[in-house]
Amino acid sequence: MPISLLSLVLLSALQVKPQAVPATGSQTATVTLPAPAMVRLSAQSGPGTACTIVDKVRGPLASAGQEGKSNCELDLLLDVGTYKLRLDSPKQGKGSVAIAARPFSEQNQKPVRLEKGRRVEQPLRSGEQASFW
Repeated sequence: MPISLLSLVLLSALQVKPQAVPATGSQTATVTLPAPAMVRLSAQSGPGTACTIVDKVRGPLASAGQEGKSNCELDLLLDVGTYKLRLDSPKQGKGSVAIAARPFSEQNQKPVRLEKGRRVEQPLRSGEQASFW
């Protein structure tokens, strides 16, 4: 899987604080992006942790996972800035929630030119993107 220079820069500058929280009740973390990007957010715990990403201006944007049943996995197009990540685990949960944010990896290092009447297909896995011009 090729990694572009932009992905490397985003990966090094994209911040999640803290990267782990207790897997009990309601917790929060922040996600900070230095540039707009497609981002895969995850919150993983043994008991299952739900999450909601919140923008300072627009409020709650997206939610995933179910407290005590399934973990959070979100693929989002986010702008520059800091977002709050609300996390909900069972009140009597144990262990910790691992929080991660990774930019999508670009599969077309040089954007492919789209031509009228020509069909273009490119299979992508979760966390991958393909740019076209």
